[in-house]
Amino acid sequence: MLGDNIKKYRLEARISQADLADRLYVTRQAVSNWERGISEPDVDMLLRLSKELYISIEDLIGDEEIQKEDFSRKTTRMLLAFQVLLTLLTIILRFSTGYIQNIGILIMLSFYPFMSVTLYLIFGYMYKSGDFSLLSGYDSRMHYDFNQLKRALSAQETWINFINALHMSLLLLIIISGTDENRAYIVLMLTYLISTIAGILKIEDAYRNKVYTKEIDCLKAKHKMKLSYLSLAAVFLPILILIAVELIELETVGADNIGILGLILLTSLPLPMIFIENDRIHSLVEAREEYRLGKFSAVILLACLVGNVIFAWHLFGF
Repeated sequence: MLGDNIKKYRLEARISQADLADRLYVTRQAVSNWERGISEPDVDMLLRLSKELYISIEDLIGDEEIQKEDFSRKTTRMLLAFQVLLTLLTIILRFSTGYIQNIGILIMLSFYPFMSVTLYLIFGYMYKSGDFSLLSGYDSRMHYDFNQLKRALSAQETWINFINALHMSLLLLIIISGTDENRAYIVLMLTYLISTIAGILKIEDAYRNKVYTKEIDCLKAKHKMKLSYLSLAAVFLPILILIAVELIELETVGADNIGILGLILLTSLPLPMIFIENDRIHSLVEAREEYRLGKFSAVILLACLVGNVIFAWHLFGF
């Protein structure tokens, strides 16, 4: 059991037996014997092992059955099944009662379970393989407590599935009740985006001091979180402008190609800033220097602000 855990967490940390042996000042054969169960490290060595593998000693010697239960994903599967049932109900309403005439709405309803199933498969792969490179924001240069990282991902996955199931239900109620659909759809999609992203960021912030095993990595994550809020604000501003125009029923939207191209451009513009600043955060914090937004990124944000003013001016027909 202990040997399996040592091997598992060593592989997750991407450390070879020889490298681990060098860090612990033992032979590679000693590490191999631990992993095969031939011998066991003493208490002092267990403490050093947990430090080198970036996990708690409880996780290193913990009960495998308890760890499996932590990530059984029962709640996720229940929410996923609920979404599938709602999809079947939607199809029945579409073809038997005629409630749903718009094929686009049917596609919109199908989007939720499709996304949930896709995430379920991706997260499942990461849980089993220990390969988190598919995870947005994952940095192999940082030191993680992988059990805590899995718990954070499990919480985020559950939240996404809960929001998907909730919004599917609300969307069906809007359709059946005959509410002013266009405005209701717009408000619903806006609340969906905000609630999903806000929940993910809140969970990430709550687990930050648990997921990262080194204080310097917690500081990097804190700066990256602030950058995420700034980037999201820049991305959402043109979307909010477009929604405002739609809600007050101005005729300038619709098939306006300039407006559509402006929306695509303004929501894409902050993306380079994220990649540039992530590398700057890593290098500056490692050098123990104070992090501030780079000049190029500041220019991008200024361009976003000016672009949004022009975008609003055009859509509102000033």
